[in-house]
Amino acid sequence: MKIKSLFKIFLTSAIVACTFTSCGILEALGQMMENTNVGSKVSLDYYDENVSLNKQEGKAGTNTKLSYFAEKCGYEIFPSTGEQHLLVIPVYFSDFTPEQCLEETREEARSNINKVFFGESYSSQNKDLKTGWESVASYYYNSSYGQLQITGEVTEWYAIDKTLKEAANDDAQRNPSTNILRSAVEWFKRNNPEKISYYDQDNDGYLDGVVLIYANQYYNSRLNTYSTYTNNAKLLKKIEDLCWAYTTWDSQNANLLSPVANVYLWASYNFMWDANYTESGSIFDFGNRKKLVDAHTYIHEFGHLLGLDDYYDYDETDYAPLGRLDMMDYNIGDHNTYSKYLLGWMEPTLVDKEGTFEIEPYAEKPSALLIPLSLKDYCYSAFDQYVLIELYTPTGNNYRDANVRYQSGNVLYPYMYDKVGIRVLYVDSRMIMHNRINNKMYYTKTANIDTKLNLLYIGASNTPSYSLSKDYRLISLVSRRGIKDSFSSTATYATSADLFGNGVINNIITNDGSELPYKINVDSYSSTKAKITVTAKEK
Repeated sequence: MKIKSLFKIFLTSAIVACTFTSCGILEALGQMMENTNVGSKVSLDYYDENVSLNKQEGKAGTNTKLSYFAEKCGYEIFPSTGEQHLLVIPVYFSDFTPEQCLEETREEARSNINKVFFGESYSSQNKDLKTGWESVASYYYNSSYGQLQITGEVTEWYAIDKTLKEAANDDAQRNPSTNILRSAVEWFKRNNPEKISYYDQDNDGYLDGVVLIYANQYYNSRLNTYSTYTNNAKLLKKIEDLCWAYTTWDSQNANLLSPVANVYLWASYNFMWDANYTESGSIFDFGNRKKLVDAHTYIHEFGHLLGLDDYYDYDETDYAPLGRLDMMDYNIGDHNTYSKYLLGWMEPTLVDKEGTFEIEPYAEKPSALLIPLSLKDYCYSAFDQYVLIELYTPTGNNYRDANVRYQSGNVLYPYMYDKVGIRVLYVDSRMIMHNRINNKMYYTKTANIDTKLNLLYIGASNTPSYSLSKDYRLISLVSRRGIKDSFSSTATYATSADLFGNGVINNIITNDGSELPYKINVDSYSSTKAKITVTAKEK
């Protein structure tokens, strides 16, 4: 988890017109919530759209995907399916050259960046592409069940024509990395005019996704990384903000003749060494064994490139709805089935009648149960309120983090669950339409609305100050132990004891305090299959 890596899915044509920066999106959302005088409990009507929803028995539906909102509101996210091309540009400031920053040569560093983004699993026998865990490409190939294949290239090093101080102090854009992005992309286009269309596969005038990897060290508050670089407190803060990892957007208009960047990832080269993976497989082996690159941070940031939100709390309280164990929470393990549903990698089985249902391990198969809180109001897409039931196994993208403890710098992170069990997630992903004319808010079932007159966004958040209500969370773990939200203060992190086994699934607490009108029972489960029976509660 990179706590400064601020990102929020906030879809509105008003903000899209500006340069996208994480803080700007969050501040705008927080201000809007404040202006609408939303209380601690919220009761909104559904907007009557007279839409015909695509309903199929047993199908959760894919009426609206995450990519639809991005396209409608005029900004890019990296496509989540198919063979997609990613442009990776290593960059350096004029006073932090690769020779000054790196222990490797420029070419060796480029090779390491290539491994991080396009390499192979730690289990690979190919030493030229072997990583300490997974590369960005191999992780997302696994997580998407083979539906997303990421290819691309790592360019030569691009020399930024500014010192770090000059770049950090560049206020021409809301994010100082944006000018670096623009100049780096123009440099690439001048030198590779024949490749431009390769990185704009949908021909919309935007490069589908760009990554900038800077050579110098990222900011570490414990080490006060840049405290001797400048004694100007204001400038130091700008440098600290710039020298981090984040995903954001540029605001340039599309250019069909010469595509420009839009969504991009910005991160330090040095994040790849945090885990201290070596060929021996131990993070504590600091001998002469060859170090292996690690992609945890880049994989998390790439989730933002695909449009996913952070699932931790930006307010930095003890609020921890997912118990930290998720790629978009603490940078570990596989994406959960809500994220996979958003990205179109799976369609959970809809529980629209009583019966016994079977599910398989979600880390290996696109399988989960979706139980809507209200079948009558269910919108047949990921943007609703429901319970997801998964069969968790310490396999696939979960395996490494369940067995070898990931560390980021000097901080040891939790293990993923190391036991097989039933993971239950409560999701409130309902879309809110905020009408500019009457200043009223409604739940809406589709995005088929006029964004000139209405703002459109997900109402709940795992950050209380940016949620429709401070008590409304976007996605949370339903704990077998009954822990709600504050794992960090109650039990440090979620553990396998929070997964359900055989018997009744209880402790499901919805945002508005209502109970699920069903009884859910785990009849049996193993590492390959689980049987779940759902019946209506007696009134």
